[in-house]
Amino acid sequence: MECKVGSVSASIRVYGNAIHNRLEIVKAVDDTVEALCAEQNLLRDFITMASDVIERIANCENHKQIDPDNAIDVVLEASQDSLTALYHNYKSRLHAAHADHQLKGDHEDAVIDEYEKSLELISCLHDVTEELRWAVKEYDADKSESAGSFDKVEDLIKHLRAV
Repeated sequence: MECKVGSVSASIRVYGNAIHNRLEIVKAVDDTVEALCAEQNLLRDFITMASDVIERIANCENHKQIDPDNAIDVVLEASQDSLTALYHNYKSRLHAAHADHQLKGDHEDAVIDEYEKSLELISCLHDVTEELRWAVKEYDADKSESAGSFDKVEDLIKHLRAV
């Protein structure tokens, strides 16, 4: 077989670039999976934290409202909005991973599995945040001053307008 330096040189460059590109993909997959796993641990911690607070509220004997000015509810609702945005972002990334022809075999499975786990945890955190919001609202409703009873509907309406 005849050796042409230009042809051999080009073949070596193709070979080197192919290896480099494949290893870059492997690194990107590893980095993505690692980041998603770290995110999942954080999401699990938040879920546990919210669940613990819900339990504490259920066992609370205090007579004061937790959120009389509704500031906590505003923060929790903003958190849910952020979780919704994150969910849609990860859903888009999951679709991109499915469509990426460079991801194959175990690498594709790993990325897709971790995005699916993350989506499930984000959804769970959103739900437990809603439970927390309702726990606070129900607790505060139980601790609020009663308006008493009204003999006439007009009196009730006057009271509601005053509040």
